[in-house]
Amino acid sequence: MQTEKRPPFKVLIAGGSIAGLTLANALARANIDFLLLESHSRIDASIGGALTIVSNGLRILDQMGIYDDISKYLEPTGDIYTYLKDGRLLGKMDTPRVMQKRHFYPVAWLPREQLLRILYEHVPDKNKVLVNKRILSVDHSDEGVVVRCEDGSEYAGSMIAGADGIHSTIRGEMWRYMEESKKWKIKAKKDRKAMTAEYACILGISRPTEGLKPGEIHRTWGKGFTTFVNVGKGNQVFWFIFTKMDRNFQYPGVPKFTREELDARVKTFLDTHVGAGIKFESVYENVTTSAFVPLEEGTCQGASLAIEDAASLANHIVSMVNSTSGMPSSVDITETLPKWAAGLRPRAKAICDAGATFTRLEALANWPLKFAALYISPHIGGVFADLVSVCDIGAPRLNFLALPEREDDSVATEKGAKERKWKGIT
Repeated sequence: MQTEKRPPFKVLIAGGSIAGLTLANALARANIDFLLLESHSRIDASIGGALTIVSNGLRILDQMGIYDDISKYLEPTGDIYTYLKDGRLLGKMDTPRVMQKRHFYPVAWLPREQLLRILYEHVPDKNKVLVNKRILSVDHSDEGVVVRCEDGSEYAGSMIAGADGIHSTIRGEMWRYMEESKKWKIKAKKDRKAMTAEYACILGISRPTEGLKPGEIHRTWGKGFTTFVNVGKGNQVFWFIFTKMDRNFQYPGVPKFTREELDARVKTFLDTHVGAGIKFESVYENVTTSAFVPLEEGTCQGASLAIEDAASLANHIVSMVNSTSGMPSSVDITETLPKWAAGLRPRAKAICDAGATFTRLEALANWPLKFAALYISPHIGGVFADLVSVCDIGAPRLNFLALPEREDDSVATEKGAKERKWKGIT
């Protein structure tokens, strides 16, 4: 059920990211005004790789009527094969199929720019999404915020939501305001150094490669690295190489890699097996796009977590707007946002911490993790499915929109109902 239109309250959104476009779509469906400012010349700018979305993110997109368009480009994942560097099969799991039975949505992959394009297409009023708007500064007052862009333009709103990535202008502006306040100066100094990067990722997309079948995931574990290969719609090959750097870097001193460094690093993996009898060299011969980036660690968002965080913020904004007789004041906003952040932080931290642990386990980072990877993990596929299912438990939905009907249809089957009973899911 949509909320009725209120007096002028406008949310400025910095960044046409997955989080930014999800928030824009959610606010549009709640009849709350917004303006999205993207620094690049196009919304669907490519960074060279693909992403995965699971049920906690797909359910929210389904509520907004976006999932059906996304599903056209998805190849549901079936089995996961894990190998050692020399090609020996360590184990096989059907975790993705188990997840779909439990939570009604596939574990599936698609290019990042494709998801951005679909999210943009579903924004009802495209005039509310502006490109080539690199934000330089944000000024605050009791009346709201004023954003100043590199091209000289200015935009006023009631509040601003930062969805502009790791190297965020809005985060920098938040630190600046915190440092100007005696109360938050120490916390700002700590936050500036909170992110680190010990691992980097070479990622890319390749044309169909012989021996790799749609819906399969192939992982290779080795000392200091992990490879991950997934075959999506149209036999597109999405691949990642997670590799340990020579030291742990602290933000903002995280390295940026050149094309020459990418090429040199790729050469060290060409002989690595990434499937049954398949070496990475075969995949890389068919490459169409690639990138080499550091993996910043902290409480950062992946695709599905970004979607649910944006949905949760939309819930709080809608609730705030509906609970005030006129336009929400700056006091209303400053009381609402900490509640939103406090509700998300424990869940986001737990998921990010788990991701950091799995990165090190798969890279055989130390003897305990190596033992767990080689001798325990191949035999606990069910436990792994349970751990991944935790991502769905407690995930937010859009409170002002109905849940998708497909969930009711799925529980009608006896098998689906049994799977749904896992750990008290009803």
